[in-house]
Amino acid sequence: MDFIVNVIKEEDSKEFSALTSIAYSPSEKHIVYAVRDDQTLLMYDAKSAEKLPAEINVGVHISSFSWFPAGNHVANIFACVCSDGTLRFLKSNGTLEKKVKAHRGAGICIKWNYDGSSLVTSGEDGEVKIWSRNGNLRAKLAEFSEAVYALCWGEKDMNESIVIAHGNKLCIVGTQSKGGTTEWEGLPKDRGIILAVDWNRLNGLIVVGGEDCIFRIFDSTGMLLHTSSALGNALTSLSWRPCGTSFLVGSYDTICLCDSSGLVQCQKCVRVGSIMDIAWNADGMQIACASAGGSIVLSNLVGQRYHGGDFIVTVVDHSLINVCNCETQDNKDSIRELEFHRGTIDCLAMSLNRLVVCTSSQCYIYNLRTLAPPATFDLRCNVSLVIASPQYFAICSLTAGVKIYSMEGRHVSSLRFPLRSDLLTKDNLSLSSVTVALIDQTNKKVIHLFDTLTGKQVDGKMGEIKHDTEIRILALSQWRGLNQEDRQLVFLDCKKELYIFPVIAGSGAQGSRMMLLQKIKIGTQIETFAWYMDEKADILATISGSRYTVWYNPGVIYYDKELSFLAKESRDLPEGSKNSSILTFRGSTMDIKTIDGVVMKVATSTYPTILYELVSSSRWEKAVHLCRLIECPRLWAACAGLALQYEELETLETALCALMEVEKVQYIKKVRDIKCIERRNVELMLYKKCDPEQAISILLQAKPPLIYRAIKVNIRLHRWEKALELAVKSAKSAKESFICVVLWYRQKFLDAQMKTIAEDDSRNFRTYFEKFPSIDEQHVRLLRENARVQENR
Repeated sequence: MDFIVNVIKEEDSKEFSALTSIAYSPSEKHIVYAVRDDQTLLMYDAKSAEKLPAEINVGVHISSFSWFPAGNHVANIFACVCSDGTLRFLKSNGTLEKKVKAHRGAGICIKWNYDGSSLVTSGEDGEVKIWSRNGNLRAKLAEFSEAVYALCWGEKDMNESIVIAHGNKLCIVGTQSKGGTTEWEGLPKDRGIILAVDWNRLNGLIVVGGEDCIFRIFDSTGMLLHTSSALGNALTSLSWRPCGTSFLVGSYDTICLCDSSGLVQCQKCVRVGSIMDIAWNADGMQIACASAGGSIVLSNLVGQRYHGGDFIVTVVDHSLINVCNCETQDNKDSIRELEFHRGTIDCLAMSLNRLVVCTSSQCYIYNLRTLAPPATFDLRCNVSLVIASPQYFAICSLTAGVKIYSMEGRHVSSLRFPLRSDLLTKDNLSLSSVTVALIDQTNKKVIHLFDTLTGKQVDGKMGEIKHDTEIRILALSQWRGLNQEDRQLVFLDCKKELYIFPVIAGSGAQGSRMMLLQKIKIGTQIETFAWYMDEKADILATISGSRYTVWYNPGVIYYDKELSFLAKESRDLPEGSKNSSILTFRGSTMDIKTIDGVVMKVATSTYPTILYELVSSSRWEKAVHLCRLIECPRLWAACAGLALQYEELETLETALCALMEVEKVQYIKKVRDIKCIERRNVELMLYKKCDPEQAISILLQAKPPLIYRAIKVNIRLHRWEKALELAVKSAKSAKESFICVVLWYRQKFLDAQMKTIAEDDSRNFRTYFEKFPSIDEQHVRLLRENARVQENR
């Protein structure tokens, strides 16, 4: 990644013309406001890199200012702290709305919180105060013996908090009474003081810089994650990119772009003096810096690479994209250029061989295979994020929320849920052709599921997934199998534990045989994961430390954990690839990015994808032939899992034989020999650990009802009370009562536990044993035989 720098210098530079603070206008996307040390408010056009003629004299030296956060109703007003210690609210034209005495001595920092309900200020007096949006003092949050030069809003343990830099220490203070306080040393002793701090709400990381010329990255508990090398001069400013993937560091004559792990990606010499303040625009593609020399530095991010299918897309300029075909990389025609004349590039996304580009005015949808004229439609909002799946893509904007479109540009739906789209990333929002998954922004322990075609939240238990710790990343599988509505949801929590959850949308054959809805842990100490990006396979890749694991069929874990763990491949990564991140996973190749920023290709087996292609077209004999040819236990386990999921008993029996699973083979053979269709389906459901109530309902809805089999299923599952209840109900309508059958099995159960009838724990069974003091075994056998005869008719 790189950035292009434009420096706008003052021609009539004054003696004291330092720019102290800078910010993008929330209502006008390309307009930048900056305050100069001569009490002047300046405006710049970031698009044309020119200064606007308007200069507003505010009549006071402004130390720092912060715009009211953009939302559904943009308030064209900003708050500032001044050298006389006042807190002021001004309109964009410089009109004073309100003035409040805030600090003894000069005010230094001011920040609005994310929803604009509160703001925080600090000053030379060492006090940190919380104010309402109307300028009323709410609380004195903290007081220190030295001036507070930096602070920032953030979130810790789902409570709104503020990180405060005082001296060489950092302090996190909760704004609520239960928030608590955490303090640690941000800089070593005798290494100077902290001058800048920023806390990203999305990734939860805090970056700190100061007089020791080194930046450090901490998590919200104070754990040090990264320490940089010295940059030569004191770090006077730094700021996270809104999406949390990178941050910018400002020093004397230098700006430096780093990724979230602290790796320096680009460093520029700008020769404008110290960088006093840094601002990102809403989509994170443009940067504005205020300098002590009175110049403003405008930058556009370029060189970003997007991997998808057989293509790599690179952003060359704010209006130019290069498309590289990896299959024909050696040819002259492998690189093509896409130029956008209407507006600058805000964001883009790829899925397979489709490219979605959102500019400031239009959305373009390309088929990279043909590069035919794109499908386009006008945008009436500033887009902050685009997420693409093979069939649909989602556009997120602050004013319009989340809208879903087809790859032809047709509007499909809008999510009907209160959310702030500027806090959405590809980590907390996932899209498939039938389901949208979203991490709750107010409670990160909850995932919400929506219907892609309607935008409504899924009803019942399926609409909300609750977890016991905060969830960091989620992703939906894309495979369109035999039942095209089912998906798998995988999420990674803050403990680096990976869970899988079944997402069943629809009421088809598979939907009616619903498994018990529960999340299952499939990995620990997982750094990153990725689904196979095509709709042709349901394969999952994970990285833990220096090893990667490929799950050939993770969905079978709901039915048979042994098969799931057999059907996975685990190997060491290449040297120097520890804790890498997965960029793409398709075909037999996984693109990973190391912590040093190097992109590497890791080869995986190609046979699982071939197996899925055969299964998707119901060519089970060919699938068995492939497994016999390769003779790999992992492939046999994947084949067995797919056969179990789609009830191909012959293929399942063959695969289990190859795996030497004798007991399972015997059970499947017994199930295949059952003539009654309802009984066979129920036995398969029990093997697949489906809901017993669903299985029993199938038996009771048969014509005629298979009451004896329903009772026997309850007995096998040790649901004794349910079995007795069913027998009592059937006694009123059936010609022969099955109560004695239940009591006979119960007596055998008590004998195995060496208990008498009087010692039975169930009061109901003791009551019926008194009613039936003697049970004729011959009568029980006769009832059982009559039930079997009835089933086979």
